[in-house]
Amino acid sequence: GTAVDMWALGCVVAEVHGEQALFPGTSTVDMLGHLVLVLGKPLASDVVALEAPYASFSLDSLPLVPPYRPLDALFGRDSAELVDFLRLLLQWNPHKRFLADEAMRHPYVWQFCNPDDEPVFGQRVSLPLPDGELHPAAHYRDQIYADVIGFERNKRRVQRLRLWRLLEEADAEEEPLVDLEAPALPLQPQS
Repeated sequence: GTAVDMWALGCVVAEVHGEQALFPGTSTVDMLGHLVLVLGKPLASDVVALEAPYASFSLDSLPLVPPYRPLDALFGRDSAELVDFLRLLLQWNPHKRFLADEAMRHPYVWQFCNPDDEPVFGQRVSLPLPDGELHPAAHYRDQIYADVIGFERNKRRVQRLRLWRLLEEADAEEEPLVDLEAPALPLQPQS
């Protein structure tokens, strides 16, 4: 959904300004620890809003503490507008996060916006790439260009990639027509 995209935007903006990962976790537990250091422990209502089955189990064991390294301590030297923008994006509760159109009107990014020239796509974008598979970034880009923007060159590239993937899968599943380990049969001369 869009809430996770807005969280990701907050992380990217913070990492561009901080020149390092904001939440450099190496595991789920480590990541939660970094989140709590920066954002503080979430309220019980915020944990419920996450709609994650194990979130309350993982977060209940943590003490209720304010952030140890809050956003204003990390980015306050840059600008109060940046800190406010990040705080509105990096909310535990996805329902409290900025929506994209709200973020576009925030003073931190307003200087880069032209409301008269901001297109609205009007439909949900859903890439037909399986979630359980890892693809190179170029595949995702080509799929977006092919499906959303409709670039013919990318449509052809995506079709070729799909065909190659299908052929590779068929080759992997297919048994060889000849048993290469069996002894060769003598050829019979034709009369």
